[in-house]
Amino acid sequence: MMNEPENPSLHISGTITERDHKAAIRALGLRPFVKYTIIYVAVIVLITFGTSLHYSYSVIKDGYITFGECLRKIWVPLLFRSSAWYIAAGFLALYALIIFLIKPSLAGKRMRELYPEGFPVTYNFYGEQLVMQATTQMSDETIRIRYADVQRRIRENKYIIVLSTNQRNRFSVYKTVMTPEETITVMELLKARCPQHKLRHR
Repeated sequence: MMNEPENPSLHISGTITERDHKAAIRALGLRPFVKYTIIYVAVIVLITFGTSLHYSYSVIKDGYITFGECLRKIWVPLLFRSSAWYIAAGFLALYALIIFLIKPSLAGKRMRELYPEGFPVTYNFYGEQLVMQATTQMSDETIRIRYADVQRRIRENKYIIVLSTNQRNRFSVYKTVMTPEETITVMELLKARCPQHKLRHR
């Protein structure tokens, strides 16, 4: 175990509420939702264009229609009459329901059952590591994260900072227990001390 100085360079403590936890999970789901939306749209466009051009190849080759005219004939049904859009919209609506409503609600319910008064947490930033401590009536947990083990991508949104280590572990540092000034200080500290850092906002 690494020796720690008597006092950390930065000490932050507070209580994570059910509302904070649900908001953080909801925010984490935004990026994958946008990602899959783009993938669905791209797949529909590529399949529709590919199929239509395949069936129109001989007509274009024989000169009965130009390539540009063929594209114009494809665009209208693709944009306004393709049933694939309804299927994609259904899948995306279900996915949005799961990640923005169901998943946060279940996580909030579990937290409410385990920690009805909220989840008290302490962040101590030392010279070489971050020590996270959580003390409740049910448990007393301490997690140590060496800055050198943090992967180059540090994810950040309005509610949390997500640190991923080289051991494929992920840890959430809640910004909701910090003041705006403390949040700025924490981000500057992580950028300075995590040698592989690269911020990603989402």
